[in-house]
Amino acid sequence: MLGVHHPSGDLQKMSLGSVRGFASCSPFDSQGSTSCDDATRSSGAMFSVRWRQGTTEGGSSGSAIFAQAGGNTRYVIG
Repeated sequence: MLGVHHPSGDLQKMSLGSVRGFASCSPFDSQGSTSCDDATRSSGAMFSVRWRQGTTEGGSSGSAIFAQAGGNTRYVIG
């Protein structure tokens, strides 16, 4: 997995990692926070990613996540 993002308009950042499972997240509450719980493939609406390098920073929502499968096949998955 590769994430490319511009957190809060900062310089472009890159994160590397792998999918660790699926997650189901609640909508934002009155303080603008959300929480996510582990889920199954059928009940989860999102991937849970474990970053080896970098992180997901505030202001990075909407950034694409890229994946590679089976040699040279590449996907935008999120």
